[in-house]
Formats: sequence, C-alpha cells, structure tokens
Amino acid sequence: MPTLLVALDGSSFADASLPVAVGLARRLRADLLLVSVLDSDPWRYATGGAPFADSRLEDEHAAEWRTAVQRYLDGAAARIAMLTNAPVVHTRILTGPIADALVGCATAVNAAMLVVTTHGRGGPSRAWLGSVADALIRLSPVPVVAVRPADAPPPQTLPEWQLRRVLVPLDGSPDSESVLTPLKPLLADSVECVLMRAVSPLHPMLRAVATGAEYERDLAEQRTLVTRYLTGVEGALQREGVAATHCAPEEFDPQRAIGDCADSLDVDLIALATRGRGPVGRLLLGSVADKVLRTTSHPVLLHRMPATAAGGA
Repeated sequence: MPTLLVALDGSSFADASLPVAVGLARRLRADLLLVSVLDSDPWRYATGGAPFADSRLEDEHAAEWRTAVQRYLDGAAARIAMLTNAPVVHTRILTGPIADALVGCATAVNAAMLVVTTHGRGGPSRAWLGSVADALIRLSPVPVVAVRPADAPPPQTLPEWQLRRVLVPLDGSPDSESVLTPLKPLLADSVECVLMRAVSPLHPMLRAVATGAEYERDLAEQRTLVTRYLTGVEGALQREGVAATHCAPEEFDPQRAIGDCADSLDVDLIALATRGRGPVGRLLLGSVADKVLRTTSHPVLLHRMPATAAGGA
C-alpha cells in the first residue's frame, strides 16, 4: 500500500494541505502518514534560549510538548476520518532538524509523495513549513506537492479536493518530461493531462529591429516546432491510455504563460521537474518553476530529477 507523507506543524496554515493530501491518497489508494517534527530543543522558548539548570524540568517540558503535538496530529486524523471514503491515517512525531527528519522519514517509509504547505508571495511564512519547503524540494527523494494556502484558515470540516486536470509545462527536453513518471499513477480514470510549452515570440529588443515579415516568420516557425513536439509527447501518452491534450500559448514570459494557462483551464495541479543544484537549488526552466511555486494558487507537484538526469549536480 503506497504512503503519502504529510508534513504538519500545528498551524492552520499547514492544515490547508490536508484536502489535497486526502484527494491524492484516494487516487493512489494510499495511506496517509501525518508527521510533525519536534524542535531538537523545544523547551528553550520558555527561557529565551537559555538552557534549563534542572534536567528534570527539561524532561517535563519535552513531555508536554510531545503530548500537545500528538493531540494536534490526532485531531487532524479525526477530521480526515469523518470524510466519506477516507484513507487510512497514521501519525508520527519526528525529532531533529526539520528538513532532514522529513526526508529521512520519507525514505524510511518509501513514501510515494511528500505533501507540504509553502508560503505565498511577499514575506516570510508564519510557520516553519514556509521556510522548509525549499529545502525539501532540493533534498526529497520523492516528489513534493507544495500547497499555497489562502489567507483564510481552512474550515473545521475539510473541503473536498479532486484531481480532474493537471497542467504539465515542458521545455522540449527529456529532463522536463521526467515529471510524467511519478505523475502517471495519478492520471488513471480520465484525469486530463494538459501538456504546455510556450511559443516564445522574438525578444522585445529584437522585435524592434525586425521587419513585420521576419517577426511573423519566426513566430510561425516557433509555433510549428512547439506544436510538433507537444503532439509527439501527447500521442505517446494517449497510447498508454492517458487523456492527454496540449496547449501552446504565445507568451515571451514562461512563468506568465504557465500561470495564465493554469487559471484559464482551471487546473487542479501543476506538475514540474526540478533540478537540485547547489545550495540554492535551481529549478528546471531556470527560475520559472520557482516563480510558479511562489505565485500560483494551484498546488504544485515538483519532481527532482536524479543526479544523472540533472547533469550530476
């Protein structure tokens, strides 16, 4: 039975990922493992960072903290259990550095995906998940589904989230297509997979010196190449029984093209392949995937390519 790992930190901000996690678990016929990570020294907050002189007092605060976290996880599990066709839910408390603990757990349970919330545009998050999501995307051995919550806290009764349509932006490379591998199990039962690659007009600076005929010729060539590429990938998916279609918007800014397509098509998920290069971790399509993650209101599945596919980075 597959397992989806859901990272929670005790906030309503984190709880916004629960409907997406439940919807994905239903499609994959997977169990949910709700986890929260205890800070290595949670009781330090009571002393302004100074250690307790009494080790017994440290143990008491640690026990209180663990009890509170378990109560929170049990409450989240109970909310899920109230749903129709609810997946099986387990809970676990981890300790240690947050990203390392989550990645270690995902590896240990052979998780199919890791679901987290991430902060929205403009400013830091109010909880640890916002600052940890980037590290998880770089380090996770499994795809990460990042959910950016609305400003309003989620209702006590979890809303329904269903996967009906997925947008898959591609850049013409086999590396970008690698996201289709973890995505395919979600595409059964007529879930529509919309492949997208933007037709990029001439750069505005070049357009200023190009004649109208040159501009139109270049645009027509781009349109032909992009359509041929998308049609090829689409056909391969259709032969595997996937309900695949494609779109090729004319837009110089890929991030804007992805956002506009996601909104106009009312997709339920955007799926992108990523690279985990260096301490910052550059994403496939340059910084486009990073911009999409930080601006879209749609959940984003990010698949980190293996080192061999990512050029050993």
